[in-house]
Amino acid sequence: MENLARWTLAQAFGLLGTLAVIFRDNYRTPVPGADMGELLVRFGPQASALGLTLALWPVSDLLFRACAPDRAWQCSGGFNRWLVALLLFFQCAHAAVFGLVVMSDPPALAAALQPSVFHAYGAALLATALMSAAYVLRLEFVIWKGHTPAMRHESQP
Repeated sequence: MENLARWTLAQAFGLLGTLAVIFRDNYRTPVPGADMGELLVRFGPQASALGLTLALWPVSDLLFRACAPDRAWQCSGGFNRWLVALLLFFQCAHAAVFGLVVMSDPPALAAALQPSVFHAYGAALLATALMSAAYVLRLEFVIWKGHTPAMRHESQP
């Protein structure tokens, strides 16, 4: 449960930070009836930062911690490697959106974005959250059940 607790804590801080920035920027002026492009331009940095936070923990866990000799069982499964590869791809996409929104002229970017782009980015953010949760829950389940041979040998005296 240690991994799930750390992941939940990291996501809570990321979400609270994102909500704090959105509230700080918009508590005096409500969001106008804007089109999808303007909403993505307005909330793009916060959404991409949330996406980066969601993908960061599983990617860093598998790259830096899980491949240690005592946790080699975690790298042996193809599911974990594919999931982290997809999360790394989405992390790059969130970083690209963050850079695009920060470096672009907001009116020009809002005019160029179509609703389909907005919905695609929303789907990418949702996919990042689901894959991140799937990685952590699967990790906890495997640790709890002790299904792998390497883990069984470590638990014996």
